[in-house]
Amino acid sequence: MRFRLSKRFFFWTLTLFALWLVLSESLALIHVLVGLAAAACVAALNAGLHPKHERVLRWWSLLAYFPWLFWQISASGLRLCYLILHPRMPIKPRLFRHRTDLDDDLAVTLLGNSISLTPGTVTVEARRDELTIHAIDGGAARDAGIRRLEKKVSELFRARGK
Repeated sequence: MRFRLSKRFFFWTLTLFALWLVLSESLALIHVLVGLAAAACVAALNAGLHPKHERVLRWWSLLAYFPWLFWQISASGLRLCYLILHPRMPIKPRLFRHRTDLDDDLAVTLLGNSISLTPGTVTVEARRDELTIHAIDGGAARDAGIRRLEKKVSELFRARGK
């Protein structure tokens, strides 16, 4: 693989360098030089690793998706607290497969990660057309919530060229 300097390389180098400066909280010369070198190395190593996707993420839609996801995470956290603090502890853990209609790897990854962020659920395995999920409270409401989450994720993507 041949490496060439590009706008993308400079963009990621500067972005990673800015993140380094924020996280290191130091402007000492050694920290600045190490941060710049590390950012350039990471950007160079990842220069050719940008796969082509069939769909394009609608970045502005994320502004509505993340607050909605945060609300779902909060509601699920309260539900999980209820289950744990209930005297009979009415949990019904189960492992199940969820068939997905998403046709892009990035969309399936976002769905799996969103499910795993929700308290009481973990995506155990992700395939292009199916997710294996462990839920501490596996009921019909949980299945409906995952379908609603999948619908929201699918709305974030559009076909390339449209």
